[in-house]
Amino acid sequence: MKEIKTEKFTENTISIRWFAPLTRQNITAWNLLNLMLAGRTEKFDTREKISKAAFHAYGLRNGYGLTGYGDKLMIEYRISWIRPDLVDDPEYPQEVLTMMDQMLNHHDFKEEHLTEAKYLLSNRLSQLLQDPDSRALQEAMAAAGKGTKLEIRMQGYLEDLDSITLDQIQELYESLKTLPQDTYVVGMLSDQVRAYLSQNFPGQPLQTTWSALQAKETAPEVVLEKEISQSSLVQIYETGILPQDPDYFALIVLNALLGSSSVSLLFEIIREQHSYCYSISSSLIRFDGVMVISTATDREHLAGVKKLIGQIIDDVRTLNYSKETFETVKGEICDTTAGQKDAPLGMLEQEFLNGILNRPITADQIIEKISAVTREEVARAADKLKLAASAQLIQKEVDMDGQDLAA
Repeated sequence: MKEIKTEKFTENTISIRWFAPLTRQNITAWNLLNLMLAGRTEKFDTREKISKAAFHAYGLRNGYGLTGYGDKLMIEYRISWIRPDLVDDPEYPQEVLTMMDQMLNHHDFKEEHLTEAKYLLSNRLSQLLQDPDSRALQEAMAAAGKGTKLEIRMQGYLEDLDSITLDQIQELYESLKTLPQDTYVVGMLSDQVRAYLSQNFPGQPLQTTWSALQAKETAPEVVLEKEISQSSLVQIYETGILPQDPDYFALIVLNALLGSSSVSLLFEIIREQHSYCYSISSSLIRFDGVMVISTATDREHLAGVKKLIGQIIDDVRTLNYSKETFETVKGEICDTTAGQKDAPLGMLEQEFLNGILNRPITADQIIEKISAVTREEVARAADKLKLAASAQLIQKEVDMDGQDLAA
């Protein structure tokens, strides 16, 4: 158990995390189990009862979530509650412990609960398929990562839902209890809660493995035409850089410079200067060596957008952008990192990443490394970018009378 003792926050936060193998076979069942774990317990046998109990416990917040890390699926239970020393209620500490214990250890799975979870997940997956940006991302990831963990849809698959049984869900839940698990705490725990965690969830170091995406010689391109109001373009790039590589912090700056800061080049040039898109951004999937560039645009601007993205990446490679923009980008990253020291979840996440990367580093040390990144190092990181796949969801062409031209 990793415990960061501090009184700087009014809340305590606990995150209990398990690592399971990330497989196409079980991902939909894990999503169903995730919904069922958060929905009911033996004592709180409806969602309404859980909500009322949480509200009565001074707005306690808790739930389950799923995230991918390399070749592992992380199942997380997280709970945050006001520190008992700030609440004048002798029954409050036991309310918190009861909720935690119920959510972690006392589930009564029934067929109707599985039916409800399937309904909820089906709606969610259907919405993702109808959303142009989400669908384009799914298609691009599947094309770039074919045959790897990267092509697995983390939200699950509609076509799997009908075949999943209650017995499978119960088996998966029993397997959860045997998985590698660790516990992370930020705040000041009571002796009672600490003893509960030490006895039931003492934790052990979590480990995962990862490998960088390797782009094919020719990047596959998926093009789908739909009746949608705007088009979506998603490009997947191989970065060739993983979290423990020397150029990792240069990659962080490169991502912010391109599309994840307030002065990003992609937005300033493609959106502001050329009005070619509604939105454009970049993000990293760091454990897979991937950069994603996502653009919401119109059909007639797709070619121009793709051309400009390539030109902007080339500009970074040749240092053809302002030093002022570069320093602003680094400053924003440093400010965000410094803010993590004043956020329980930021502190918790840094502790977790330090563990799985076997790289003890503080927020202040990260700021030092970001501040030291040079434009030449960012250019070197940009040199490694290679288009691995792209997907376009395109508006159907219509004539002046609104008729589908392909009809």
